[in-house]
Amino acid sequence: MDNISRLLLFAGTLMVVACSQDEVLNLQQDTPIQFRTSVERQTRAVSTSVNSLNAFNVTAWDDQAGDYLFENETYERNNDVFTASGPKRYWPKGADVYFYAYAPIASNSNGVTYNDECDIEVTPLADTDSQVDLIYASTKGNKTDNALNGVKLNFRHTMSQIEVKVKNSSPDYKFNVTGWKIAGVDGSASFQFDNLSYTDDAATGSQNTFDRSLWYDNDDDYSASYSKTFDSRNVTDAIGSWGILDGSAILIPQSARAATAYEGSDPSSNPMNGAYIAIQYQAFDEDDSQMAPAGTWACWPVKFDWMPGFRYIYTIDLAELGYSETGKDDLDPIIEDMDIQIKFVDVTVDAWQPENDEDANRDVSMTKGADPFLRFHTEGGVNALSVTGTSRSSETFLEYSLDEGNTWTVLEFDDPVGFGESTPGNNLDLLIRGKGFYNYVDQDGSYLEEKFFVFDDNNQLVECSGKVGGLYDYDNPDANLIYDGQYASLFYGCECLTTAPQITASNVTEECYKLMFYGCTNLVEGPKRLKARSLQDAYGCYNGMFEYCTNLISAPELPATTLSEYCYSYMFCGCTSLTDAPSELPATTLTEYCYSEMFSGCTSLVNAPQMHATTLAENC
Repeated sequence: MDNISRLLLFAGTLMVVACSQDEVLNLQQDTPIQFRTSVERQTRAVSTSVNSLNAFNVTAWDDQAGDYLFENETYERNNDVFTASGPKRYWPKGADVYFYAYAPIASNSNGVTYNDECDIEVTPLADTDSQVDLIYASTKGNKTDNALNGVKLNFRHTMSQIEVKVKNSSPDYKFNVTGWKIAGVDGSASFQFDNLSYTDDAATGSQNTFDRSLWYDNDDDYSASYSKTFDSRNVTDAIGSWGILDGSAILIPQSARAATAYEGSDPSSNPMNGAYIAIQYQAFDEDDSQMAPAGTWACWPVKFDWMPGFRYIYTIDLAELGYSETGKDDLDPIIEDMDIQIKFVDVTVDAWQPENDEDANRDVSMTKGADPFLRFHTEGGVNALSVTGTSRSSETFLEYSLDEGNTWTVLEFDDPVGFGESTPGNNLDLLIRGKGFYNYVDQDGSYLEEKFFVFDDNNQLVECSGKVGGLYDYDNPDANLIYDGQYASLFYGCECLTTAPQITASNVTEECYKLMFYGCTNLVEGPKRLKARSLQDAYGCYNGMFEYCTNLISAPELPATTLSEYCYSYMFCGCTSLTDAPSELPATTLTEYCYSEMFSGCTSLVNAPQMHATTLAENC
C-alpha cells in the first residue's frame, strides 16, 4: 500500500449500525502501542461482541518512514486492553501511524483469508453455527496523543446477519418444523477496504455501515446454499403462531434475484434459477392426517438486498405451503409432491332397476365440507319464506328443492315465491342453489339494502347452512367472486335466522358482503372464517356485515393482511352479545376508515384481537 492511499484516515470514533449500546474496555496505561475496543452488541453467539473479542490482527503503517511498522500481527486481550502477543511494539517519534485491524484472525478453518491489510477474502462456512463475523476497524494515532491512553478501535460489522422466522396463518394446517435453508446466494467474496471511502467521524444510524461496494465478488457464482436442521421440532400448529427458528447465518452482503423457474434438463435435480428460503417440515391437516412427510423441503422465492452491518429477519407463512426445490420448468407447488390421503368425492348408488328399464339412478354425490347450496331448516315448517330479486340474464337462475335434491324447480324472479305449505309441526328442509346469481344492482350502481330472503313469520327460528357460493355456481361453490355487491344485504333483517352458511371464496369485491346479516337479531353462529387474505381494491367489502346481530357470540377469523377503505367499518357494530373478537388483525398497513366503528357497542367483548399495525391512516 503506497503513502498516498493512506493519507485520508480521520480521527474520531467509528460506531456500528443498530447499536443498542457501545461498550468500551477500561484503560490501562503503558508505553507500548495498545488498543481499547468497542463492538456492537449482538444476541447470537456466532456474532462478535466486545465481550467475545479476545484477539485481532493489526497492520501499522509509519507514515513518516513510508513503510510498515508491523504487518498482520496479533494483539490479545490483556486485562481490559489489547497488547501484542509477540514482541512489544513501540511508538515511533513524531510520526502518525495508521492502523488496520480485523477479526477473527484468518485461518484455514474459519473461511477467512488475509491478502493484505486492505484485502480480506471470506467464504462463509457451510456449518452456520461455525460461521464467523468479520469485523474491521481503522484509525490513526501518534505517541503524543496515544502513548498514555492507548488507541481506541471501533470495529464495524462487514457482513450481514440473516434469521428466519415462521408463522402459520391457517387453521387448516399444522406443521412440525425441523430446518431452514438459504439458497441461490454468493458464497465467496473479498472485502477490499478503501480508506477514501468513509470518514472516521462518529456517526449514527445507517451512516455507521460500510458501503457494500467494498465487497468484490470473486466469481459471481450465486449457487451457494446454507442450511440448519435440528432434532427438537418447532411446532407451529395454531393460527397466528410463530417463532424464530434455531440458528442464524452470517453471509456476504449482496443483492440476489428471487427464483422464478428451474434450470437444467433433469427434473429430479433442476436447481432454482435464483434465491430462495426453504423450510423443512412435516404437515398435517386439521384432522391430524399427514399431508407432507417428515423431511419435506418447501421453498419460497425471495429477493435479497443485504447491506453490511444489518440483521435481516425473514418471516415465512407456512400456510402457503411453498414450492418444490426441483421440477420441470415453472415452480411446482409443494402440494403436488405431498402424500395425499385417499378420499372419495363422487359416490353414486344405483337404485333398483324397474321392469321398464328406466334410468332410476339417484346421485348422492359426497362433497367435502358443507352442502354446495343453501339449506334452510326449521323444526315447525317455514311460514312463507319468499325470494325476491330481478333476473340479470337468461343464464341467471335460482332453483329450489323440497325433497333433498331429488327434484329441482326453477324460481321465477318476477314475483316473490313463497314456501310454507308444509304442515305446522313438521320439519322442513328447503334447498336453494343457482347459476350466475348476484344481488340486485340499481341502474345508478347502488346495491340493494333490503332483504333478499323474506320470512313472513320471524318468530319461527330458521337455521341456514351450506355454502353461500352455491347460489352463484353450485358446481363450484368455492369459486371466486365476480361482481361488486354480489351477496350484499342477502339476509338483511332476517330476524329469525339463527345460523349462517359458510363463506368460502378466497377473494372479495367491492361491498360484496355489505350488510349481509344486518339486523339478524337471533343469529348466534356466523361463518368460522372469512378466507380472503387481501382486501385491496375491495372498498367496504365487509361494511356492516354483522351490524346489530345482537345475539352473535363470536366473530369469524379475519386473516387479511392488506386492507381497503371501509373494509371492516361497522362490521360488528351493535353486537351486544359478542364476547370473542377475531384472534388477530394481521395487517401492518392500515387504510382510511378500515376499522372505523368495527366493534362499536360491543359491550360484552372479552377478548380483543391482537393488532399488528405499524403504519396508520386517517380515521383508521
